[in-house]
Formats: sequence, C-alpha cells, structure tokens
Amino acid sequence: RGRLTHRGQALVGCAVAVIPLGMAWLCYRLDRSPKVIFATTHHEGAYSFSQVTTGAYKLKWRPAGEASWIRRAEIRPDVIVRAGETSDVKEIRVALRTIN
Repeated sequence: RGRLTHRGQALVGCAVAVIPLGMAWLCYRLDRSPKVIFATTHHEGAYSFSQVTTGAYKLKWRPAGEASWIRRAEIRPDVIVRAGETSDVKEIRVALRTIN
C-alpha cells in the first residue's frame, strides 16, 4: 500500500501498477501482462494491492485523463514484498511528466 501526491495534493483516480522488477523495464503494454496488478488511488491518493507474491517490484502510475504511464527512474525496487507481511511504500511525491 502507498500514497501518491503532487505538490502536496493527493492524486485522486490515478491508476497504479505494481510490476515485478525484472519486467519493469520491458513492460510497455502493461494491460497485456498477467504479472501486473492494478489499483486506483482514492480521495486521499492512497492505493493498495492484495495477494502480491514475494519479490521486488517497481510502481508505475497514470494520472486520470492521461495516456502515458510514469515511473521513478531509479533501477532499485520501489517495494520489496515478503511472505506474511504488509509492505508499505513511502509516500511518492511525483512529477507529472512521463518517464518511460
């Protein structure tokens, strides 16, 4: 689970995808991959995923009304999921420009 903000304001209705780290650089068509899980941010910019398998993941997001997905440029994982634990992603303060 986590939260997306831009300039201190919650990003509402933003699509969020969690992608296994090894696929994150190869996934241009997220909707066609069975390993990608999607969520949508609510009124506070929060999102959550359930039943994510263990491993390292990148996040991509797409603000409401936008066509392009955005991600952080770092190669390191955004979150590491461990068995039996709830994994929290630090609040992501985003720039609203596409980094693909």
